[in-house]
Amino acid sequence: MTKAQFGEWWTALESTLKPGTEVFHWSAHSQYQLNGSFRILSFESDRVWIDIAKPSLPATKTVRPISFDALVSGRIIPIGPPVEVPINQKHYVSRHLFFRPLELWGDYCKQIISRKSMDAAGGSTYVISIIRWMEKNSR
Repeated sequence: MTKAQFGEWWTALESTLKPGTEVFHWSAHSQYQLNGSFRILSFESDRVWIDIAKPSLPATKTVRPISFDALVSGRIIPIGPPVEVPINQKHYVSRHLFFRPLELWGDYCKQIISRKSMDAAGGSTYVISIIRWMEKNSR
């Protein structure tokens, strides 16, 4: 895939995948996973914003424990007990994360390559699901 082709794909994605659309998790191995989804919030030139609050299901986990540590004399020392903080349910997926998966898409769908080989920078659940949504809805 050339950079020009990728630019055309991103433009088509922006015009096809509208804010509010629910996208179900998908993988070549498991197909659609109806217990997991996310909603498209908005697009920017370099990212797509998503809400992972499981729009079709109630959120099951809304907080997570965070520990604070300090480096003292070359040693990591905990500072107080873990604190529960809200999980940020709004995330973005950077445009550049789509390029390699799009190049490998055919081999991934045929299960010639693994999901892990497409996930160099993380976010593959969202990237793969969006590519699959686009494949099914842009015809």
